[in-house]
Amino acid sequence: MKYGLALKTMERWAKLTQSVTIILGIFTGIVSLFATQHDRRVSRTVEMTKLYTEKVRADYLELVANWDVQTKAINDFFVIDEVELKRHILKFFGEEKNHKLMLNYIDFLDVLAVCIDNRACDQNTAIDFFGPSAKFAYQIAGYHIAETRDADRDPTFGRGLERL
Repeated sequence: MKYGLALKTMERWAKLTQSVTIILGIFTGIVSLFATQHDRRVSRTVEMTKLYTEKVRADYLELVANWDVQTKAINDFFVIDEVELKRHILKFFGEEKNHKLMLNYIDFLDVLAVCIDNRACDQNTAIDFFGPSAKFAYQIAGYHIAETRDADRDPTFGRGLERL
């Protein structure tokens, strides 16, 4: 009788151990799946940084250099009122060269936004890589983006830049 009771107790413990092992295995598999998916999204975002470096960065730097040249020519640029600032920004992007440089940058960020929306790229990694330059670009191009949206009746123009 004691032998049968001990065997049943051991059998219960074995079933409990088996159940816990299965649950832990499922949990580990799910965590591993999410970690792998996150790693892939980060890798794709890093690939986007390579594309940015090869195709877009030079245009962005040229745009910033052009902006610096224009703002140096304006006395007390950082204390002018908003109306005057808007006028200077729209004049700057009214030049075809600057407009094209900004379009290249905006197109890249729109592609990046689609990549993020489809969960193919990681948003936090994208913000880490592109956030500072996007913030500066939006500061100098915000009025231009708003004017272009109104003129073209395209509410999505510059959405990628705006999101970052």
